[in-house]
Amino acid sequence: MSTAGSKLKCIKCSLQTVNARELPCQHVICLDCVQVLVRENARKYGIKCPTCKAPFTVTVVPQDRRQQEQNKYVKDAYNVEIKEAGNPLCLKSKVMGMAIMDNSIFVVCKKPSSVIFKFDLDASDGAEPVELSISQMAWPRGMAASEKHSCLYITDWNQMFGGKLWRYRYKRGEETRVTGPAAVLDVQPFGVSVSPKNDEVLVTCATPADLLHKRGWIYVYKPCGDEFPKIRSIDLPDVEIPRHAILTASSQFVVCHGWSPVARHGVTSFEDGEDGVLIAKRFYGRDSGGGGAGENELNRPLSMTTDRGGTLLLVVDYNNGRIQLLTEDFQLVRHLLTKGEHGIESPRHVCQDPSTGRLYVGQEDGKVRVFN
Repeated sequence: MSTAGSKLKCIKCSLQTVNARELPCQHVICLDCVQVLVRENARKYGIKCPTCKAPFTVTVVPQDRRQQEQNKYVKDAYNVEIKEAGNPLCLKSKVMGMAIMDNSIFVVCKKPSSVIFKFDLDASDGAEPVELSISQMAWPRGMAASEKHSCLYITDWNQMFGGKLWRYRYKRGEETRVTGPAAVLDVQPFGVSVSPKNDEVLVTCATPADLLHKRGWIYVYKPCGDEFPKIRSIDLPDVEIPRHAILTASSQFVVCHGWSPVARHGVTSFEDGEDGVLIAKRFYGRDSGGGGAGENELNRPLSMTTDRGGTLLLVVDYNNGRIQLLTEDFQLVRHLLTKGEHGIESPRHVCQDPSTGRLYVGQEDGKVRVFN
């Protein structure tokens, strides 16, 4: 929330505002009335605007210059206009993973499964990609990049109860020979991410979807030269089919999850508790009964990323055909890209060019849409 003019009427008490605050939805409320809402809801997050029911969180009330600057950043993101930038990148089958590194975007698809397609970001429309190869890769499920190590990491599900994590060391103009996986997994892998804080690699894993008792984990690896040790295995309690996990700048694990028609579909944030056990802190989405299409709901969220400022979360809402933009404490900023306004179809992955801010959305139909 931001400070607002004092001559407006409060949407809660209907009187002239005192210590006015503007909500992310741009409605104005007294600071004391915010505290009333906290008492009425018995919590400080996920509170809804009395007028339009948009959620907000008390912790974003600006109390110092840094918080005011952060609030301005969020407000600018709320108002920014999104336009398509040129023709999409066209591939032959569904996009399974994307990553940006060295002024290029790398894409893996379901078929051909052994190829990494590399597009130069400065290339003209219609330019053909360079094809890199991992000959043993069977079914890529996710991709991440490490600028520090000049590496691509790709998860590969090649059997019912296991998979592999490939590490492709990239050097412009040279083909890398990959002789074996960086890690062999004993459970089904999905998404992969690289922590911006310490360059650790997070692999999101789960039991197969048809098992009665479903579990999920995050395997954490620490690259060290040619060594690639697993340093931690994190159990994800009460999460059905986790698809992707990231570690935020504030050291929260954020996991998107939900696949079946009866489970919770959404994103959950976790913090480390005693003995390294994760404690669920916040949830955004539909709490039961499968996925939903409401303003603050998700339906099979497949992946996510942070924006280039590291402040906001972009969540791929697959079945609803949209990219949702959230604050780190799960306030909805806006539906950034939608099927109706921008024509995106069954999005699977999203990434942002840190130098230009351009968004790249990989779809089920093999297209990578580009937006300014």
